Amino acid sequence: MERTAELIKHLDEEVELAIGEWVKRLAQINTTNIKEDIKEVFKKARKSLDPDSQIVITYLRSSAITESHKFKLAVYQGDPFISDPTYHALLDMKLLFTEVPNDLAEKLIKKLSPTYIQILPSEIEEIRRHFIIKLYQQSYHFFERILTEINDKQTIVYFGEEMCELIELGAN
Repeated sequence: MERTAELIKHLDEEVELAIGEWVKRLAQINTTNIKEDIKEVFKKARKSLDPDSQIVITYLRSSAITESHKFKLAVYQGDPFISDPTYHALLDMKLLFTEVPNDLAEKLIKKLSPTYIQILPSEIEEIRRHFIIKLYQQSYHFFERILTEINDKQTIVYFGEEMCELIELGAN
């Protein structure tokens, strides 16, 4: 695990460039179906809102492992994750991540090979997961654009990793 952190640090610049490329490609993908699905789920979630509840959109770390790319939209009464949500739905975000380079592992290995003699498959997988999680974090901007279109300016929406720290997408 120590060495994996070292490998990831060595690849930081490369990963940031790859994320930049992904963001550019994302603008070219037809995301109309995803947006419509999110709008529909958001409408349903809004119906279950009480004055002290909030909407939370989270990415699931397990989705990076399984490559299912599921996000969760949930309504929580009070603080998120303390109690069961009053409403929740899984969002299939696979279309956003189809543009993730399939040959990413090969590119990263080539970048590492002059410095490191052997890179274990488990290290390659950990690097891939790290990259996917970074992409999930960047999807914040995608959700923010959608919510700008559909939010009523009263509802505060939070975004982040499931069971971790959240940031406010905000009442636009």
